[in-house]
Amino acid sequence: MTRRYYIDMALAVQGEDRIDDAVVSIPGDGYVRSNFGKGVVRDLTTPVKERAEGLFPVSLLFGDHVMSWLFDFPDRALASEFNAAVVVPVRSYNIPAIELDRDSTKSAVATVFEKVNTGGLP
Repeated sequence: MTRRYYIDMALAVQGEDRIDDAVVSIPGDGYVRSNFGKGVVRDLTTPVKERAEGLFPVSLLFGDHVMSWLFDFPDRALASEFNAAVVVPVRSYNIPAIELDRDSTKSAVATVFEKVNTGGLP
């Protein structure tokens, strides 16, 4: 099953307590259907249609096309507020990671996994 994820821009800028509600999951083909797949409730198959719905694609957050997508958004004030409240903080967040090469033994991987999941406590 494939999915597309979006952020409802209007909800996202209402505050941190609304950000979970702002994330929307859509079937991978970009259509939300009703009536056992016969009717189309929402069509998000193009950037123009995404903008019309006010749904920002999560897949753009770490790419090079964020600003061009926002620049073409019709509500400039909302685009600017969304950029400041969501895009800038997300793009500046550093995700901690432990990198292991392919030569790492299974016991080394298990040890790292154990330490990370227990916070270093026995």
